[in-house]
Amino acid sequence: MPSQGSILRADMKKIALLCALDYEITGLTEKLEGSSKETVLGTTFTKGSYGDKKVCMATTGVGKTAAAGTAMQMIQYFDPDVIFNIGMAGSCNKSLPVGGVVVASVCGYHDFYLDNPQDFGVLTEFKPDEALVEKELDICETLNIKALAGKVATGDRFVDGSEIKEEIRRRTDCDCVDMESAAIAQIALKCGVAYGVVKILSDSADENASEDFAFSALEYSEAAGKIALEFIKRA
Repeated sequence: MPSQGSILRADMKKIALLCALDYEITGLTEKLEGSSKETVLGTTFTKGSYGDKKVCMATTGVGKTAAAGTAMQMIQYFDPDVIFNIGMAGSCNKSLPVGGVVVASVCGYHDFYLDNPQDFGVLTEFKPDEALVEKELDICETLNIKALAGKVATGDRFVDGSEIKEEIRRRTDCDCVDMESAAIAQIALKCGVAYGVVKILSDSADENASEDFAFSALEYSEAAGKIALEFIKRA
């Protein structure tokens, strides 16, 4: 696995956007000039330009395997300078309300178990470039969205119970939980591509999570689109 030193390219002209579900970014396709779609091996890529930036978007589907596979496809298909993953997550931090944002300074897994992973050359946490973290925090401040830099814990489970949430929080010290981010980060790092992760909190990962997510995912998708567009502008 490559070192987690900076792999950020000085000139980021090709930007890949990945989200789990179509509605997690709304209103973005029509902002692109000359947009077109192409389906390759079951994944639909939407390409276009915004100013002097080339943009390619795709939805990964839900879960780590789907996210990792789509991230690898995106890198092979588009050869991006940076991958930007945006979407929804469940909050594990009481200081951030639903609708707030966690900008990932660390991505890790909450369902990966291996004694002494370093002995096998296995990384269990992935750290986005600090310059991208600062850029994403500044974007949220500009858009008047409450945000903090923190840890995203990824696993193949929709967390919908206070007990399991607290157990994950104790083990990982995470600020939110999702089902894709760490897998995307792992593939990006493996391929030497810079990556950023921004998660809007759609629910509190408790007994009301399913109902809250169904409502919030649509409500906050517009904010996700604004964050993504601003990221493209500033890349």
